[in-house]
Amino acid sequence: MADYTSKQAHMFAKLEHEFGEPGKIAIDVTGVELQRKFDVLEDVMRTEVNLGVGVSWDGKPYINFDAMPRSNALKAVGLVAAMQQGRSIDLRPSRSVSDHLAIESPFSLYRDGSELNVQVHGLIGAVKLPRTDFFVSKDDIVAVKRK
Repeated sequence: MADYTSKQAHMFAKLEHEFGEPGKIAIDVTGVELQRKFDVLEDVMRTEVNLGVGVSWDGKPYINFDAMPRSNALKAVGLVAAMQQGRSIDLRPSRSVSDHLAIESPFSLYRDGSELNVQVHGLIGAVKLPRTDFFVSKDDIVAVKRK
């Protein structure tokens, strides 16, 4: 993230590895987390749930829970309710540039009286590294690229 007016630049990195059935492990600036994604309910009420259990870098355990509606009807109800209550709506459209690169442009919509305001949060480059297996031997680390 770069902010020209305050002459600041920030960078964020997150490493993830998919384990299959148990979920994926994510390592970032907050700590290490095991995340599991699953769907609940069906049809119009279908919701994707992300549950994470982790340990922050200062040794404190935490639980992370997100529920995102997957049906357009449920998303529309949530958007209307948020706008009525004056809460902001955070959107994060993504455009795939190649197999390993996507550009995201997050922004927020919020209502202030009768005005609808948009706050743009910049651009994010999401890079997906090729799958690699690492083997550690006595002398060195060997990386083998998967197909």
